[in-house]
Amino acid sequence: PPTPEPVQTVTGKVLRNGRPDGATQLSLVPANSTQGPGRPFARTNPDGTFAITVFRHGESAPHGEYQVVAQNLTGAPRRVVSPAKVTIDQTTTELPPIVVR
Repeated sequence: PPTPEPVQTVTGKVLRNGRPDGATQLSLVPANSTQGPGRPFARTNPDGTFAITVFRHGESAPHGEYQVVAQNLTGAPRRVVSPAKVTIDQTTTELPPIVVR
């Protein structure tokens, strides 16, 4: 059987106008198209915090480099001010604050 792809539990916080944003959905788009199936995503809690998942609650993000894409909960795009890209590896447990407009 194939070796499972390494995954990492990753959390973070989304900020908008300097405040926690509880109305954002994030998608992490793999920079390398050879990364496994599933696109890591998260929905912020009311306090702006999130935990990345892939298929269902409780899973985590495969190692790799990702572009951060954000939208509000009605589906309208939000511009990611920083960081636009993140890398997840065996040492990543928390992403820097993701700032959106």
